[in-house]
Amino acid sequence: MAGPALSSSKALCINELLVPHHLLEEVLVRIPLRDVFRCMSVCKLWLACIQDSPYFVTRFIRRRIETEEAYSQHLLYKQCLSTGFRLVATPIYCNVVDDGSDLSLNFLPLLAEEGDNGSFLVRGSSNGLLLCSSFGRGPCIYYICNPLTKQWLTLPPSPYGHQGRFRVGLVCEPSYHVKDEDGSLISLNDKVGFKVVRWGYIGGDLAEVIHFEIFSSDTVCWTTYKSHFRESDVHKAMSGTRIFFSHDRMIYWLLEGSEILVFNFYTEESCNLGHLALPSNALLAPFKGFNECQGSLWLGQSLGAQVRVYILVDGEWCLRHDVNFLDEMHWSSSSAKDALRVRPDMFNFHAMHPSDPTVGYLSASNRDPNSNNIIFLECDFAGRIVKVVAGDLDGNEQCDSLLYVLPFSLPLWPTPLPALPTA
Repeated sequence: MAGPALSSSKALCINELLVPHHLLEEVLVRIPLRDVFRCMSVCKLWLACIQDSPYFVTRFIRRRIETEEAYSQHLLYKQCLSTGFRLVATPIYCNVVDDGSDLSLNFLPLLAEEGDNGSFLVRGSSNGLLLCSSFGRGPCIYYICNPLTKQWLTLPPSPYGHQGRFRVGLVCEPSYHVKDEDGSLISLNDKVGFKVVRWGYIGGDLAEVIHFEIFSSDTVCWTTYKSHFRESDVHKAMSGTRIFFSHDRMIYWLLEGSEILVFNFYTEESCNLGHLALPSNALLAPFKGFNECQGSLWLGQSLGAQVRVYILVDGEWCLRHDVNFLDEMHWSSSSAKDALRVRPDMFNFHAMHPSDPTVGYLSASNRDPNSNNIIFLECDFAGRIVKVVAGDLDGNEQCDSLLYVLPFSLPLWPTPLPALPTA
């Protein structure tokens, strides 16, 4: 005969007593990252085992490296040009190995409001955090969020607001450092910080002046200043393509011309502007795919069916992948039918996988002349295999030539949002 049922509180206490700390840690270190964070809400003992133990975090990261689970999660966002100089972002592909569910941004206040699902922008990403903003009406509100932990912060309004034409980017310090290849030495960053950077031109100023607004999580306020640059650099910075990202505490901006602008906001109070030349042996086609993969900068371009991808090594661009989709690539069996709908001479390279240097992402136009749809592709350069990961994107609203990809990779351990002190 079964005994009386225990109340949930009594059962919880018994479970805490029956599970030794070392055994609990052995279990938690082996489960997927997202489930680890779900377990933090079970009881205080589990929360302390995970959140208050640097040893657990370093062991969790080390085990992921040893079992080659380091890069099991990635999320890509499609970005298309909208009115003016804004970007609209909507998710088009999600491959989260942990449990297959989407990393939704619906926890943000703006998206929680009914009818506001199309009124936000994903502006950038850095070390597992996303920079988002409101769009279309009222003042521009910026959010910093972690889509895994669902932490978010609202930034105070920027001084210039909607004045002039501004770009914006996010630079965030990593929450940990792996000091050797096998992951045996891992250091945690106890003071994770971020900076949101806005730079742009305000009408009435001299043509060589760029205004900067920098929000720092350390000072909890916006700092404004203006710097004088070459007039040609100002023009390029404000009229170039919208392909930019942060790497090694700097912001890189790919221009439509022959170089990359590099903004360094950590050396001193003012901004240092550098230049990075593009590959000299490139195709006669614009560069589009520009992002970070495994700590290195990658740059790609496409001309018809020819695709070239370069990696930056010691300040020099080295050709890493050079393939022709007509002659050298094979379609996976699951995508063979979709391949018949793709124009074989019209591919656009967009980005490398954020953590796999053998995988890149492209788009292709539909072969049907009566259809404007776009097909999104994943290319395995090592195995010479192509597969369709998203199809039938509406080309009327998302023109292939204006399709941009923001690679977003979850780190081995989530980057915490620093608590903003009271200003």
